[in-house]
Amino acid sequence: MSQMTRNSTAFWNLHKQGARLQKVLFRSTRGRLGATFLGAPVLLLDHVGRRSGELRTNPLIYLDDEPGLVVVASKGGSDTHPAWFHNLMAMPVTEVELPGGMRRRVRPRVASGAERAALWPRLVEVFPSYEDYAGHTGREIPVVVLEPVARPAQRAVVQRDYGVADAVLAYSAAHPVGEPSPTQVRIEVHAASVNPIDWQMIEGRRRLIAKRTFPFVPLFDLAGVVTAVGSEVARLKVGDRVHADNKLHGGGAGEHVNVEQDLVSVIPAGLSFAEAAAVPLAAQTALLALDKARIGPGSRVVVIGASGGVGTYAVQIARVLGAHVTAVSSGRNEAFVRELGAHDVIDHTAGRYDAAVPAASADAVLDFVGGREQWVAARNVIADGGRFVTISRDEDDRITVGAALRLGTTILARKVKSLVGRRIAYVPIFLDASRELLDRVDRMVEAGQVRVHVDRTYGFSRDEVVAALEHSKNGRTVGKVVVQIIDDDAA
Repeated sequence: MSQMTRNSTAFWNLHKQGARLQKVLFRSTRGRLGATFLGAPVLLLDHVGRRSGELRTNPLIYLDDEPGLVVVASKGGSDTHPAWFHNLMAMPVTEVELPGGMRRRVRPRVASGAERAALWPRLVEVFPSYEDYAGHTGREIPVVVLEPVARPAQRAVVQRDYGVADAVLAYSAAHPVGEPSPTQVRIEVHAASVNPIDWQMIEGRRRLIAKRTFPFVPLFDLAGVVTAVGSEVARLKVGDRVHADNKLHGGGAGEHVNVEQDLVSVIPAGLSFAEAAAVPLAAQTALLALDKARIGPGSRVVVIGASGGVGTYAVQIARVLGAHVTAVSSGRNEAFVRELGAHDVIDHTAGRYDAAVPAASADAVLDFVGGREQWVAARNVIADGGRFVTISRDEDDRITVGAALRLGTTILARKVKSLVGRRIAYVPIFLDASRELLDRVDRMVEAGQVRVHVDRTYGFSRDEVVAALEHSKNGRTVGKVVVQIIDDDAA
């Protein structure tokens, strides 16, 4: 072994080759295996790639006989630090995992002067190969001190398992707050809004395509104030009022959340946090549907579910684009959807909408409700070359392998059928949220062309969040449902 320790390339290549296996052993056994390297103690260090933004983990040698102090040594000299060292020093705070599964939040710094002189002999005593390597290369190996940092906590409503919201949501007074990656911003959440996908995901209906790790903080749509930015974020700054659809990461039902900068937009002037939280997912979905329907000046479009969260935006944005809008909703919401800009309103409770729309007169039908009957009726009212755009499956139920196969078969059959006779394109859409889409909507909101309608606002508690989800689930929402995390007036 002595020859190998003096041959830096062979020794450190061996270290690198064994690192992957060591991480697996360490994590799977909580440090009962993989917690030493040639007799020296090992911890796992989490860091984020400066360029990739991906989380990485390295096993590193350390000593820990000072109260609350962990010390590790980099293998390279000042001109050849390995990637983990560069990544680590770019992060204000990160985490390490010690044997037993204990995680410690730490702040890194490089020891120098008398501190380094005192620590170096102790590291060499733990792992003599450090001195061999330093002597072989003639380099001064930097010593990294990881100082313990108290983990910030937040209040949050968390999901403990899959099931109905009332059974699986709980209140936590000390849910951990993570550090933003180099490409993320941390947002202090003032308000969040509820979408059908929220309760569907909580109930596990979408676990086949997006499995959650618990505890999980639900609600995708949120608005608040930037309180920290990653090292590579230049467009946003602390203090900015922002909103976002945080995709599958949620976090709206808590006080703080980290969001990728590419999902975040500055809130339009004059909008409250509650109103801003009601925009991202629904408005982006509406705009995407109109884009896919190729709506423009003079287009004639039918909007099914016109008084719902997505439909209210679709009606307004279609008018901005210069379209003639026929809205399908319940009769009790007729005045509301006309106020949004609909030219014609059809009461869906009085019968199928194709009985009230002239045959082959529409350029597109936008379906925000779902069900086979929407497609069947649309084929009667859409003109040759028109498009049926839908965000819904025929049955809004649990996605299983069988259901996914049936859905794929249905979509394929409808696409094939659209090529026979009158050519009516069948276009299912799935939102991939982005700042670009959200910015387009925000410009319309700021110009006064699109307004936000909040149906009801709930408070920040476990029971209120459950009630908000149930409100969305009952299918009678007019506009959007919002959870107020921080009162705007008190902020």
